[in-house]
Amino acid sequence: MKQITLVFLFLVSFSCSAQVLFEKGYYINMDGEKNEGFIKNEEWLKAPKSISYKKEIDSKEFKILNTEIKEFGIDGSLKYKNFLVKIYNPNLTEADKRKPSFTEVEILLNKLVEGEANLYVYIGSKMNTSYFVENNNGDLLQLLNFRVKLPNNKLTLYSTYKKDLQLFLKCDKFIDDKLETLSYKKKKLMNLITSYNTCKNNESKFFSLNSKKIIFNFIPKIGLSYNLFSLKNDAIKFNESINGFGYSVASEFEIIFPFNKRKWSFLIEPAYISYEGELESAKFNSEGISVSDSRFKLGLGLRHYFLMKNYQLYATGKFSRPLSSQKSVEFSEFENENEFDLVGFFSLGFGVRLQGRIYTELSIGFPVIEVPADNRTNMNYSTSSATITIGYKLF
Repeated sequence: MKQITLVFLFLVSFSCSAQVLFEKGYYINMDGEKNEGFIKNEEWLKAPKSISYKKEIDSKEFKILNTEIKEFGIDGSLKYKNFLVKIYNPNLTEADKRKPSFTEVEILLNKLVEGEANLYVYIGSKMNTSYFVENNNGDLLQLLNFRVKLPNNKLTLYSTYKKDLQLFLKCDKFIDDKLETLSYKKKKLMNLITSYNTCKNNESKFFSLNSKKIIFNFIPKIGLSYNLFSLKNDAIKFNESINGFGYSVASEFEIIFPFNKRKWSFLIEPAYISYEGELESAKFNSEGISVSDSRFKLGLGLRHYFLMKNYQLYATGKFSRPLSSQKSVEFSEFENENEFDLVGFFSLGFGVRLQGRIYTELSIGFPVIEVPADNRTNMNYSTSSATITIGYKLF
């Protein structure tokens, strides 16, 4: 688990250097001055703390903090506006008397619908989602609907958004029945605000930044591996290594997330791997040692893409767990080992995606300690590997 955490943090930090294209946009500073230029579109999942801005596409890049931005937008595809709002604390104490406590913060809210009334969304650090409605006077209403944890560890629902909307949105033709069947979901709230704008004879403009669908890719892969199998017994000062080539056949199922320019994906990879190696002569085993390993495994991982103009570099972190294994170590003098416990291992890979379909990758399998079911030789075994794979996205 420690290795997985470290490599995940590496991927996150390394992603900061990824090239994200600058797109035509603008930002309005706190003095109301509008600055047109180019903004790095990172398709933020959470409220951005800052943006990267260029006056011209080839000019110097500036970082602008959210506290310096009144509003910004990118080529009609997204828009954010600065508000001073109250964020709730879902963990209550006895002093709260079953009502949530709020902390006032200055944040950029993502606009979903624009018109006579505007709808905004905020996604917090723990992925908690809050919606806000702004009327044509600039008044902002936070729609409250969330579960809070009471001091006795029980959960209770704190919800006032239907009642608040009934008082906030006034239109002669606007039907209260819409509120009775309303649920606290993005699509339902967008439909409500659109209906209200229509009631006010006002058109609605939509900013559907994060409404993109998840993409599923199926990528059959084949690979060539170089494997290093180490044997060690300190008691008899025995230390040998066996290398051998092998192959792999895999089917990768990739789930590409719709946010952050689709730079992140989750991987599920069933695979079959096999290799053999032989040492012609070894200490205490003059006629050598041989190893063979064939196994089915299931891998789960994360992939991060680095956006380029003509191709895409990517990094992959993956944890694989053997589902079955046929591994044997044959000694010329020692007793053979034919049964090993199934042990998971971690790998880190770097690759290139060409033409959106061809995947080539070099992955390094971290050394993993393998334990025989009955360690007759009192030997310590470990395996590491390097694998080159090529895959083709069928869909």
